Amino acid sequence: FGFIKEQWTKASPYSELPMLYFPNQTWGNHRMIAAHAGLKWESYPYHDPKTNGLDFQNLMTFLKNVPQNSVVLFHAVAHNPTGCDPTQEQWKEIAEVVAKREVAVLFDSAYQGFASGDFARDAFSCRYFRNEGKIKNIMLAQSFAKNMGLYGQRVGVVSVDCNSKDEYEKVMSQVKMIARAMYSNPSTHGGKIAELLLTDAELRKEWIESDIVTMSNRIITMREALRSALENTLKSSRSWKHITDQIGMFCFTGLNEQQCDQLMSEHSIYLTRNGRISIAGLNTKNVNRVAEAINAVTK
Repeated sequence: FGFIKEQWTKASPYSELPMLYFPNQTWGNHRMIAAHAGLKWESYPYHDPKTNGLDFQNLMTFLKNVPQNSVVLFHAVAHNPTGCDPTQEQWKEIAEVVAKREVAVLFDSAYQGFASGDFARDAFSCRYFRNEGKIKNIMLAQSFAKNMGLYGQRVGVVSVDCNSKDEYEKVMSQVKMIARAMYSNPSTHGGKIAELLLTDAELRKEWIESDIVTMSNRIITMREALRSALENTLKSSRSWKHITDQIGMFCFTGLNEQQCDQLMSEHSIYLTRNGRISIAGLNTKNVNRVAEAINAVTK
Protein backbone atom coordinates (compact mmCIF):
# COMPACT_ATOMS: atom_id res chain seq x y z
CA PHE A 1 0.00 0.00 0.00
CA GLY A 2 2.99 2.25 0.44
CA PHE A 3 3.64 1.59 -3.25
CA ILE A 4 0.08 2.61 -4.14
CA LYS A 5 0.40 5.81 -2.13
CA GLU A 6 3.70 6.68 -3.78
CA GLN A 7 2.31 6.14 -7.28
CA TRP A 8 -0.87 8.04 -6.47
CA THR A 9 0.88 11.16 -5.24
CA LYS A 10 3.18 11.14 -8.28
CA ALA A 11 0.49 10.67 -10.92
CA SER A 12 -2.61 12.26 -9.42
CA PRO A 13 -3.50 15.96 -9.21
CA TYR A 14 -4.52 15.26 -5.60
CA SER A 15 -1.87 15.39 -2.90
CA GLU A 16 -3.60 12.88 -0.64
CA LEU A 17 -5.09 9.46 -1.14
CA PRO A 18 -8.88 9.59 -1.36
CA MET A 19 -11.01 9.21 1.75
CA LEU A 20 -12.79 5.87 2.07
CA TYR A 21 -16.36 5.83 3.33
CA PHE A 22 -17.84 2.70 4.89
CA PRO A 23 -21.40 2.07 6.17
CA ASN A 24 -21.77 2.74 9.90
CA GLN A 25 -22.25 -1.01 10.26
CA THR A 26 -19.96 -3.05 8.03
CA TRP A 27 -17.71 -6.09 7.86
CA GLY A 28 -15.16 -5.50 10.62
CA ASN A 29 -12.21 -6.18 8.36
CA HIS A 30 -13.01 -3.22 6.09
CA ARG A 31 -11.84 -0.74 8.70
CA MET A 32 -8.92 -2.91 9.77
CA ILE A 33 -7.62 -3.22 6.20
CA ALA A 34 -7.87 0.54 5.70
CA ALA A 35 -6.17 1.31 9.00
CA HIS A 36 -3.26 -1.09 8.38
CA ALA A 37 -2.85 0.39 4.90
CA GLY A 38 -2.58 3.87 6.32
CA LEU A 39 -5.74 4.97 4.54
CA LYS A 40 -8.16 7.46 6.05
CA TRP A 41 -11.75 6.32 6.45
CA GLU A 42 -15.02 7.54 7.87
CA SER A 43 -18.47 6.01 8.37
CA TYR A 44 -21.65 7.07 6.63
CA PRO A 45 -25.27 6.62 7.81
CA TYR A 46 -26.68 3.26 6.80
CA HIS A 47 -28.25 1.22 9.58
CA ASP A 48 -30.91 2.71 11.87
CA PRO A 49 -30.83 0.95 15.27
CA LYS A 50 -34.30 2.27 16.10
CA THR A 51 -35.93 0.38 13.23
CA ASN A 52 -33.26 -2.29 12.62
CA GLY A 53 -33.58 -1.22 9.00
CA LEU A 54 -31.95 0.94 6.36
CA ASP A 55 -31.52 4.63 7.26
CA PHE A 56 -32.21 5.66 3.67
CA GLN A 57 -32.99 9.34 4.25
CA ASN A 58 -29.75 10.06 6.10
CA LEU A 59 -27.81 7.90 3.65
CA MET A 60 -29.05 10.03 0.76
CA THR A 61 -28.26 13.24 2.63
CA PHE A 62 -24.70 12.04 3.11
CA LEU A 63 -24.27 11.01 -0.54
CA LYS A 64 -25.53 14.37 -1.79
CA ASN A 65 -22.68 16.03 0.10
CA VAL A 66 -19.89 13.43 -0.14
CA PRO A 67 -16.61 15.07 -1.29
CA GLN A 68 -15.47 14.47 -4.85
CA ASN A 69 -12.54 12.10 -5.33
CA SER A 70 -13.82 9.96 -2.47
CA VAL A 71 -14.28 6.20 -2.53
CA VAL A 72 -17.64 4.96 -1.25
CA LEU A 73 -17.98 1.29 -0.38
CA PHE A 74 -21.32 -0.43 -0.81
CA HIS A 75 -22.27 -4.00 0.03
CA ALA A 76 -23.63 -5.28 -3.28
CA VAL A 77 -26.19 -7.60 -1.67
CA ALA A 78 -27.00 -9.23 1.69
CA HIS A 79 -25.35 -6.49 3.75
CA ASN A 80 -23.06 -7.86 6.45
CA PRO A 81 -23.80 -7.60 9.34
CA THR A 82 -27.27 -6.03 9.16
CA GLY A 83 -29.00 -7.88 6.32
CA CYS A 84 -30.51 -4.54 5.29
CA ASP A 85 -30.32 -3.84 1.55
CA PRO A 86 -31.74 -0.95 -0.48
CA THR A 87 -34.60 -1.84 -2.80
CA GLN A 88 -33.98 -1.72 -6.53
CA GLU A 89 -35.67 1.69 -6.69
CA GLN A 90 -33.49 2.94 -3.86
CA TRP A 91 -30.36 1.67 -5.63
CA LYS A 92 -31.41 3.72 -8.66
CA GLU A 93 -31.70 6.85 -6.51
CA ILE A 94 -28.31 6.14 -4.94
CA ALA A 95 -26.69 5.70 -8.37
CA GLU A 96 -28.11 9.00 -9.61
CA VAL A 97 -26.66 10.92 -6.69
CA VAL A 98 -23.30 9.14 -6.81
CA ALA A 99 -22.93 9.90 -10.52
CA LYS A 100 -23.42 13.61 -9.85
CA ARG A 101 -20.85 13.63 -7.06
CA GLU A 102 -18.17 12.01 -9.29
CA VAL A 103 -16.91 9.63 -6.64
CA ALA A 104 -15.48 6.15 -7.10
CA VAL A 105 -17.62 3.20 -6.04
CA LEU A 106 -16.24 0.02 -4.50
CA PHE A 107 -18.69 -2.88 -4.31
CA ASP A 108 -18.08 -5.73 -1.88
CA SER A 109 -20.00 -8.76 -3.13
CA ALA A 110 -19.62 -11.78 -0.86
CA TYR A 111 -23.11 -13.31 -0.91
CA GLN A 112 -24.45 -13.24 -4.46
CA GLY A 113 -27.23 -15.82 -4.66
CA PHE A 114 -27.65 -16.09 -0.89
CA ALA A 115 -30.12 -13.22 -0.65
CA SER A 116 -32.83 -14.22 -3.09
CA GLY A 117 -31.59 -17.43 -4.67
CA ASP A 118 -31.43 -15.56 -7.98
CA PHE A 119 -27.94 -14.62 -9.18
CA ALA A 120 -29.16 -11.94 -11.58
CA ARG A 121 -31.39 -10.29 -8.98
CA ASP A 122 -28.60 -10.28 -6.42
CA ALA A 123 -26.27 -8.60 -8.93
CA PHE A 124 -28.71 -5.77 -9.62
CA SER A 125 -26.82 -3.00 -7.83
CA CYS A 126 -23.48 -3.62 -9.57
CA ARG A 127 -25.01 -4.07 -13.00
CA TYR A 128 -27.29 -1.06 -12.71
CA PHE A 129 -24.47 1.23 -11.57
CA ARG A 130 -22.35 0.09 -14.51
CA ASN A 131 -24.91 -0.10 -17.30
CA GLU A 132 -27.59 2.48 -16.50
CA GLY A 133 -26.17 4.50 -13.63
CA LYS A 134 -23.42 6.17 -15.65
CA ILE A 135 -20.91 5.68 -12.84
CA LYS A 136 -17.46 6.26 -14.34
CA ASN A 137 -15.31 4.65 -11.67
CA ILE A 138 -16.47 1.27 -10.34
CA MET A 139 -14.51 -1.46 -8.61
CA LEU A 140 -15.85 -4.85 -7.52
CA ALA A 141 -14.36 -7.19 -4.94
CA GLN A 142 -16.21 -10.48 -5.35
CA SER A 143 -15.85 -13.57 -3.17
CA PHE A 144 -16.84 -17.13 -4.04
CA ALA A 145 -15.98 -18.41 -0.57
CA LYS A 146 -19.60 -18.71 0.55
CA ASN A 147 -21.70 -19.27 -2.55
CA MET A 148 -19.31 -21.93 -3.87
CA GLY A 149 -18.58 -23.49 -0.49
CA LEU A 150 -14.88 -22.65 -0.82
CA TYR A 151 -14.48 -20.79 2.47
CA GLY A 152 -11.09 -22.32 3.24
CA GLN A 153 -9.79 -21.38 -0.22
CA ARG A 154 -10.64 -17.64 -0.09
CA VAL A 155 -11.42 -17.57 -3.81
CA GLY A 156 -12.54 -14.36 -5.47
CA VAL A 157 -11.91 -11.80 -8.15
CA VAL A 158 -11.20 -8.08 -8.29
CA SER A 159 -12.72 -6.15 -11.20
CA VAL A 160 -11.98 -2.55 -12.19
CA ASP A 161 -14.30 -1.01 -14.77
CA CYS A 162 -12.09 1.12 -17.03
CA ASN A 163 -13.28 3.88 -19.34
CA SER A 164 -10.71 3.48 -22.11
CA LYS A 165 -8.02 1.16 -23.41
CA ASP A 166 -5.37 3.54 -22.12
CA GLU A 167 -6.89 3.51 -18.64
CA TYR A 168 -7.17 -0.28 -18.78
CA GLU A 169 -3.47 -0.66 -19.61
CA LYS A 170 -2.46 1.66 -16.78
CA VAL A 171 -4.68 -0.09 -14.23
CA MET A 172 -3.54 -3.54 -15.33
CA SER A 173 0.13 -2.59 -15.04
CA GLN A 174 -0.42 -1.32 -11.50
CA VAL A 175 -2.42 -4.39 -10.49
CA LYS A 176 0.31 -6.69 -11.77
CA MET A 177 3.00 -4.82 -9.84
CA ILE A 178 0.92 -4.90 -6.65
CA ALA A 179 0.19 -8.62 -7.03
CA ARG A 180 3.84 -9.34 -7.70
CA ALA A 181 4.93 -7.53 -4.56
CA MET A 182 2.21 -9.06 -2.37
CA TYR A 183 2.11 -12.75 -3.32
CA SER A 184 3.58 -13.19 -6.81
CA ASN A 185 1.37 -16.15 -7.72
CA PRO A 186 -1.76 -17.22 -5.82
CA SER A 187 -2.53 -20.83 -5.00
CA THR A 188 -4.56 -22.34 -7.82
CA HIS A 189 -6.58 -25.14 -6.21
CA GLY A 190 -9.66 -23.08 -5.25
CA GLY A 191 -9.42 -20.98 -8.39
CA LYS A 192 -9.49 -24.07 -10.60
CA ILE A 193 -12.63 -25.31 -8.83
CA ALA A 194 -14.30 -21.93 -9.35
CA GLU A 195 -13.22 -21.88 -12.98
CA LEU A 196 -14.68 -25.33 -13.59
CA LEU A 197 -17.95 -24.42 -11.91
CA LEU A 198 -18.28 -21.26 -14.00
CA THR A 199 -17.27 -22.74 -17.35
CA ASP A 200 -18.84 -26.21 -17.31
CA ALA A 201 -22.41 -25.64 -18.53
CA GLU A 202 -23.91 -28.60 -16.67
CA LEU A 203 -22.21 -27.82 -13.36
CA ARG A 204 -22.99 -24.12 -13.66
CA LYS A 205 -26.66 -24.88 -14.27
CA GLU A 206 -26.79 -27.21 -11.23
CA TRP A 207 -25.05 -24.64 -9.04
CA ILE A 208 -27.27 -21.72 -10.07
CA GLU A 209 -30.62 -23.48 -10.38
CA SER A 210 -30.31 -26.05 -7.59
CA ASP A 211 -27.52 -25.57 -5.05
CA ILE A 212 -27.85 -21.84 -4.49
CA VAL A 213 -31.65 -21.99 -4.47
CA THR A 214 -31.58 -24.77 -1.87
CA MET A 215 -29.24 -22.81 0.40
CA SER A 216 -31.05 -19.48 0.10
CA ASN A 217 -34.47 -21.09 0.63
CA ARG A 218 -33.23 -22.82 3.77
CA ILE A 219 -31.98 -19.52 5.16
CA ILE A 220 -35.31 -17.83 4.37
CA THR A 221 -37.18 -20.71 6.04
CA MET A 222 -35.07 -20.38 9.18
CA ARG A 223 -35.77 -16.64 9.33
CA GLU A 224 -39.49 -17.35 9.19
CA ALA A 225 -39.21 -20.09 11.81
CA LEU A 226 -37.27 -17.91 14.26
CA ARG A 227 -39.68 -15.01 13.93
CA SER A 228 -42.70 -17.30 14.24
CA ALA A 229 -41.32 -18.95 17.38
CA LEU A 230 -40.71 -15.58 19.03
CA GLU A 231 -43.97 -13.90 18.05
CA ASN A 232 -46.48 -16.74 17.80
CA THR A 233 -45.21 -19.48 20.10
CA LEU A 234 -43.50 -17.48 22.84
CA LYS A 235 -45.72 -14.37 22.49
CA SER A 236 -42.78 -11.97 22.74
CA SER A 237 -43.78 -8.41 23.53
CA ARG A 238 -41.36 -7.17 20.88
CA SER A 239 -41.77 -7.01 17.13
CA TRP A 240 -39.37 -9.31 15.30
CA LYS A 241 -40.46 -8.27 11.83
CA HIS A 242 -36.92 -7.18 11.03
CA ILE A 243 -35.81 -10.83 11.08
CA THR A 244 -37.75 -11.54 7.89
CA ASP A 245 -37.27 -8.05 6.44
CA GLN A 246 -33.51 -8.54 6.44
CA ILE A 247 -31.87 -10.88 3.94
CA GLY A 248 -28.79 -13.02 3.56
CA MET A 249 -26.83 -15.16 5.97
CA PHE A 250 -26.93 -12.79 8.91
CA CYS A 251 -29.53 -11.16 11.09
CA PHE A 252 -28.93 -7.98 13.07
CA THR A 253 -31.16 -8.85 15.99
CA GLY A 254 -31.17 -5.54 17.83
CA LEU A 255 -29.86 -7.17 21.00
CA ASN A 256 -27.53 -5.04 23.09
CA GLU A 257 -24.15 -6.15 24.45
CA GLN A 258 -25.57 -7.17 27.83
CA GLN A 259 -28.20 -9.34 26.20
CA CYS A 260 -25.59 -10.91 23.91
CA ASP A 261 -23.41 -11.67 26.94
CA GLN A 262 -26.39 -13.33 28.64
CA LEU A 263 -27.04 -15.50 25.60
CA MET A 264 -23.45 -16.69 25.67
CA SER A 265 -22.94 -17.11 29.41
CA GLU A 266 -26.39 -18.39 30.43
CA HIS A 267 -27.59 -20.20 27.30
CA SER A 268 -24.38 -21.16 25.47
CA ILE A 269 -25.61 -19.44 22.32
CA TYR A 270 -22.78 -17.55 20.67
CA LEU A 271 -22.96 -14.43 18.56
CA THR A 272 -21.02 -11.23 18.02
CA ARG A 273 -21.63 -8.59 20.71
CA ASN A 274 -23.22 -6.21 18.21
CA GLY A 275 -26.19 -8.57 18.02
CA ARG A 276 -25.40 -10.31 14.74
CA ILE A 277 -26.38 -13.95 14.45
CA SER A 278 -25.78 -16.38 11.61
CA ILE A 279 -29.11 -17.56 10.26
CA ALA A 280 -27.21 -20.30 8.45
CA GLY A 281 -26.39 -21.75 11.88
CA LEU A 282 -30.07 -22.37 12.63
CA ASN A 283 -31.86 -25.61 11.81
CA THR A 284 -35.14 -27.32 12.64
CA LYS A 285 -33.59 -28.93 15.74
CA ASN A 286 -32.19 -25.80 17.39
CA VAL A 287 -34.30 -22.86 16.20
CA ASN A 288 -36.84 -23.17 19.04
CA ARG A 289 -34.11 -23.31 21.68
CA VAL A 290 -32.49 -20.20 20.21
CA ALA A 291 -35.86 -18.42 20.17
CA GLU A 292 -36.49 -19.35 23.82
CA ALA A 293 -33.10 -17.98 24.82
CA ILE A 294 -33.60 -14.72 22.91
CA ASN A 295 -37.03 -14.35 24.46
CA ALA A 296 -35.58 -14.92 27.92
CA VAL A 297 -32.98 -12.16 27.64
CA THR A 298 -35.37 -9.64 26.05
CA LYS A 299 -38.27 -9.84 28.51
